Amino acid sequence: MRVLIYGLAKSGTTVLHLKIKRAMEAKYSSSVSEVFEATSREGDTLYKLDKSSYKIGEHAIVKSLLPGVEGMGVSPDTIIDDYADFDKKIFIVRDPRDRWISDFFYRWYHLHKPKKEEFEIAHRLTQHKEAHPQDLPFYTLFTTNPVRFVAWKERQTKLHARVQKFLTEAKKNDWFVVKYEDIMDGNLDELEKYLGFAIHESDPTDKRFTHVARSKKHGNWRRWFTKDDVEFYRPLYTEYMEFNGYDTEDWKLTPVDHLPPSEGSEYMMKLFTGHHGKPKAKRWTEKLFGK
Repeated sequence: MRVLIYGLAKSGTTVLHLKIKRAMEAKYSSSVSEVFEATSREGDTLYKLDKSSYKIGEHAIVKSLLPGVEGMGVSPDTIIDDYADFDKKIFIVRDPRDRWISDFFYRWYHLHKPKKEEFEIAHRLTQHKEAHPQDLPFYTLFTTNPVRFVAWKERQTKLHARVQKFLTEAKKNDWFVVKYEDIMDGNLDELEKYLGFAIHESDPTDKRFTHVARSKKHGNWRRWFTKDDVEFYRPLYTEYMEFNGYDTEDWKLTPVDHLPPSEGSEYMMKLFTGHHGKPKAKRWTEKLFGK
């Protein structure tokens, strides 16, 4: 069996990839070819963005991303035809409010080459918001520049339109759509029926992608957003949420007196420094910022 997992960045593609890979290994009692973030394909050879190539066998699982930036993933305009011969094709959707929070924090991953001065500003603002959640709307952690807001909103609108167009066609071509929230909650009966086997927990010894996970929860937007955020994001996300079956009337917030640094500033720091252990991250912080 060959399985494809596709979705936007920070929508749960990694966690589902690892779960299904382990389940396939158990089912077929053999190794499973895997390609993580493939960008192109020629027959049984898949390529990544760095042009490295991988041969896939009889049993394979491939994860690819629908790009937010052109050239960084696999175009939704071509992937249906390119993987038509795969036995199972899965697309993951996620509440855009939670996905944007995860996307914002993951933007500081050192391999993305973020600018130090921008990181420092965002990190300080995040620390302030963690200590005083109602002082700052979440959108101000990204920027306070009106021009950047306009450009970002345009990109989000175009991206969501591409996803909706893709899903309209994919559902006609035996693709299965699963919600990130169901993956996190273990509501996988329908997906298991589609695959034809039970889905296992990911291999606890596989530490390759520990830097990706942040909270492994959903609904965090209720704590990170303020009333100003609701006013800012609601008109932007309503159509996309409705298309994907989310309750467009539910914008109830959960006010808190603090936010966990492990989901914000500490997560940002370990991604930016490239260290995933707290002691190393602290030493790097002292060297980088003189603290």
